[in-house]
Amino acid sequence: MLQIKNIFYYLLLVGTLSANDLMIDRMQSVVDEVIELRANYEKSVKSNQECQKNLIKHSKDIKKISSNEGFDYKEFEKNVKELKALKIKNKTLQDENIKLSYQIDRLRQSNSKSKKLLVEKEKQLIEKIKIKVKTKQKPKTKIVKKKNIKKKTSKVKACVDANKFPKLKMKDENKIISSYAKASAYRLNKSAKIYADANGKVISTWEEKTSFTSYISMGEWIKITGHFVNGKWQRAKKEMWIKSADVNKR
Repeated sequence: MLQIKNIFYYLLLVGTLSANDLMIDRMQSVVDEVIELRANYEKSVKSNQECQKNLIKHSKDIKKISSNEGFDYKEFEKNVKELKALKIKNKTLQDENIKLSYQIDRLRQSNSKSKKLLVEKEKQLIEKIKIKVKTKQKPKTKIVKKKNIKKKTSKVKACVDANKFPKLKMKDENKIISSYAKASAYRLNKSAKIYADANGKVISTWEEKTSFTSYISMGEWIKITGHFVNGKWQRAKKEMWIKSADVNKR
């Protein structure tokens, strides 16, 4: 009974850690996307500034030749309008940069707080498991008095084993006995079929990199005792088996 409870606590810890890892990965991907947007913005700002410099230079050249005959005022006005439009665009990009910087800071703070909370929860969970294991009392053994034993043994007569207990036979002698071990996490190394039983019929197909947990194996087969749904571990509601060649132990 103690071993079963230890297995349950271990599975609970594995599920919690896996869910926590998934949440941290998602938050990190959001931060990476915002950083990439900011990098693209900085490139756009540099390009915009270069265009402004070229237009200012071009405008100065036009002013120098404004006293000469054949001066194109339409071209000059066009350049002035383009310069104003670029200034407005530059201001908009600067405002976006400020917003993105604020979002990056908030995400970093949130990520840091989440990591601290996860570490604290993991420590608390480990401490609870240790306390429950330590406080679990061993079953008391009953002490039988010698007097009672003598009375009982004196009444028992020696008898010949005329009716021997028949030897038990397995229904399927070729079937390998299941082995039980500590719960472990597995991940599919390719798209694989899921069976209703060892050598049973196919009931589903799982994609590559799908994760699950198990503490029961039978030859080349592994029984799926738990799996992850939307990042949360849950116990398998029906019997599911998979070939050991299709998975890697994490």
